[in-house]
Amino acid sequence: MESVLEGFVHSQGYMPWEGRDNLGEAFYGEYGNTGAGANSTGRQELHGFHVLSKDKAMQFTVGHFLHGADWIPESGTPVTLGFFG
Repeated sequence: MESVLEGFVHSQGYMPWEGRDNLGEAFYGEYGNTGAGANSTGRQELHGFHVLSKDKAMQFTVGHFLHGADWIPESGTPVTLGFFG
């Protein structure tokens, strides 16, 4: 989410690993990406791939998904709990 995806990220997206086909079990979500590889048009055909709305993406932020506000600040580590933009 909110990542700069360079041109080496192809629009078709992810390659299956050799062996067991596990792409159908994964959840791939993208939100607010920029850069030459951010065009997700070809990725839409992957089962489990989603272009997330801001509300849905918020569920995967450090603050919400990892409850980061409860433990990261005390470590002294700089953190953005939500979105940059």
